[in-house]
Amino acid sequence: MFVILMLIIAVAVFSIAATLTMVVFDKQSDIAVLRTIGASSKSIIFMIQGSVVGLLGIILGNIVGVWLSRSIADIVCWAEAFFLIDLMSCEIYAVCDFPSEIHSTDLAADRYYHFYFMSYSNNISGLACGKDCTSWSFEI
Repeated sequence: MFVILMLIIAVAVFSIAATLTMVVFDKQSDIAVLRTIGASSKSIIFMIQGSVVGLLGIILGNIVGVWLSRSIADIVCWAEAFFLIDLMSCEIYAVCDFPSEIHSTDLAADRYYHFYFMSYSNNISGLACGKDCTSWSFEI
């Protein structure tokens, strides 16, 4: 399960990195103007934009994921009553319910890897805007 979660996070991170890189290439003239008027490469908004998106993803993803994991039984009961079907029939499947366990180590590893990949994707987009734009993602 941990490997699947890391693959999902990796795909999301590369998607964010590709989006930020395209934004940087699209805004190269704006970056040149910012550098001309004295903005340092560390204060370029694209690094901050990637950090905000990543941090919101960490916070909202953990909140929604824990909430869904804790209430999956209620959600399944509601869906079965609303659609008048039995999602996990004991006659067909060996498992009759949706088990859900929350491990704090998995949550901590998810936060760590998400933060690591977020910083990596910010540095990739920083490479697109210049050599000296690849500093740590939260330095301003």
